[in-house]
Amino acid sequence: MANNPPAAKNDSERPPNAMVGSLATNIEIVSLICGFLDTSTLASFARTARIFTEPSLNSLWKEQKDLVPLFQCFPPDLWSRGPTVKKEVNVAWEVLTFRRPLGQNDWPRFNFYAHRIRKLEGVHPSRNQRRCDIHANVIAELMAYRPVRTFFPNLQTIVYSRSWIMDVAATPFGQFLLGPCLTEVNIAVSDLPEHGDQGSSSLEMMCVSLQRLCPNIKSLSFYDLEQAPIRAMPAVYQLIRSQNHLEMLCMKSATPSEELLSHLSKIPVLHTLVFVRIPSTHMQFYTTRDGQFPCLHTFVFEAPNWIHAALVVTAMQRSFRSLSIRTLDTEPVSALGSFVDSLKWHPALKTLVYLNVTARRLHLGTPPDPLQVPHALRVLFFCSTLQQLQLHSPAFQDLDDVWLEGAANAWPALTALTITVAPAQTASRITLKGLVPLIKTCPLLTTLRLPLLAIPVDLKNLDGARNYAVTKLALEHSVITLPGLVFRTLIVMFPNLSGIEYMYTEKDNGLQGQAYIAWKAVDELLRATITGSG
Repeated sequence: MANNPPAAKNDSERPPNAMVGSLATNIEIVSLICGFLDTSTLASFARTARIFTEPSLNSLWKEQKDLVPLFQCFPPDLWSRGPTVKKEVNVAWEVLTFRRPLGQNDWPRFNFYAHRIRKLEGVHPSRNQRRCDIHANVIAELMAYRPVRTFFPNLQTIVYSRSWIMDVAATPFGQFLLGPCLTEVNIAVSDLPEHGDQGSSSLEMMCVSLQRLCPNIKSLSFYDLEQAPIRAMPAVYQLIRSQNHLEMLCMKSATPSEELLSHLSKIPVLHTLVFVRIPSTHMQFYTTRDGQFPCLHTFVFEAPNWIHAALVVTAMQRSFRSLSIRTLDTEPVSALGSFVDSLKWHPALKTLVYLNVTARRLHLGTPPDPLQVPHALRVLFFCSTLQQLQLHSPAFQDLDDVWLEGAANAWPALTALTITVAPAQTASRITLKGLVPLIKTCPLLTTLRLPLLAIPVDLKNLDGARNYAVTKLALEHSVITLPGLVFRTLIVMFPNLSGIEYMYTEKDNGLQGQAYIAWKAVDELLRATITGSG
């Protein structure tokens, strides 16, 4: 009789070791699985089989918010932790120091884990939380022992904060974190230690080190740059100019120089610019004429007024996917309308996915016309690709149900709608009835924040439509009547709604204070419903 091969066994019939071996043949799958496991599970997974150890440890050490665990991988007789005093923070603090000089045999465990770190992101200690700092002398000894060493050879992202450079004395040695694989750098200038008026600043020394050791930065972000010492700005500009692979630049709260703008306009891979201030004297440098800014698709800026904003956007003829503009001057609503009208023939009208419009001061005229604001935004309805819209201005209190219906019909792919306003004497013109078109036409909507006049409506208008994606409703300056009926209306419109986040400030009083109490009652009803169904 011929020997027939045995019948194949399904996974449930295979012995455990066979299943482990089958899974282990594809290390990429194992690594993906590790990405979804929490810390305690990863630690157990690493001990399950030798083949799982490397991917588990890689996931455990991939992102670190504190360097102390790594330094504690040095032999126990090398280091110690002891109390110290930190006057600038109200926390219990310790400091890690070395007891003896470093030796060649001290490095294996440190190296074993350091090469797994891909991201360093410091966090501020919370009140009464015990934290530990690494003494500047420890970092200095590392640098002295191996002055040309790359301690983190695979580090790709770093967020500079006081968690890494708590002591001014350690700043010159901050380069021990850097290496050629670093591609993303985020620096909060206000978070750096001060050096006084004499000598180089922390920011200046950091920029010099980054320029020398990190030639492959793709994403570079500076926050609170207006707080930087003037003497540090040449080093900041020189660092930016040295990066030939730059794809994203954020210089929040800063005005780039003319020379820097000229350089940036020629970078072929730059796709994101996040500035805040474009003075009228620099407007001519923001143009796509002669092939400048060839790949730009995300643009964030602040202009003096909407007329200047319109001129900048008109000169930047690129198919933007994301656009965020803020103005400071007091202007009539018609000025905002002129800006929106400038998009009518712009390439971005067919590509825009995210739009943020922040108008700090818009006046409606005397007497105010409630249709001015909806009319000023009418051109946006031609942007059929829009998925996320944020509108921030007291004047947007005049947006109404008719406008919201137009928005729902114009943007069927809408996922997030945010409308923020200031406390007003009149109730919002958007009602629960106005949400019906959004529920029926925008099935992908997950985020909704707006002022609302909450009056119960006839649910037959829904025609059976529901939104199951919205789980939180964010409201501000919203009037409510009959909270019980409003609750029942909301759970029909949004069956998975778990709570109301009501924006309430100390400036709110009277009717707004009463509204807060009423919305809090609705929130408690929603939470009770979710708890009961669970």
